[in-house]
Amino acid sequence: MGVQQTRAGGRLSDRGVRLGLAGDLLVTRTPAELADPAEWSLNREEFRAHLGTFSALDLLDNEREAKLLVGSHSQCAAQPAPIHPDLRELRHLSITPIDITSCLQWSTVDLYLNDQGDVVAITLDVYEP
Repeated sequence: MGVQQTRAGGRLSDRGVRLGLAGDLLVTRTPAELADPAEWSLNREEFRAHLGTFSALDLLDNEREAKLLVGSHSQCAAQPAPIHPDLRELRHLSITPIDITSCLQWSTVDLYLNDQGDVVAITLDVYEP
C-alpha cells in the first residue's frame, strides 16, 4: 500500500486526514506523516474498556479476513456508534473482520471519503465489554 493509497482504494486527502476513535476526532495527519506507522497511533488512557495506544493501521495490518461495509453498521451485537457531526454527510466505508468468534474480537476501521473520493478521516472502534 502506497503512502497516498488506503487498502479500500481511496486516496488520502492532501489537506490531511483526521484520525479518531469512534465518534471522537483526535488529530490530523498529512499523507507524508502517515507514511510513518508511529503517526497512526492514538494515545488514550482508556477507550471502550481497553487500555493503551490505538492504531487503525495495526487493525488493518493483521492477518484476519475482513469485509467491506458501506454506510452505518452495528457494533457487533450493539447499535451503531454515533458518527462525528463533521463526517455524517461523507461516504462511509468500514473494514471489519469476518473470522471472529466473539464480540470481544470485533473491531472496525471506518474510512470517510469526500465527493472526490479522497479519504478525509479514518476512525477505529472496538467492542466495549
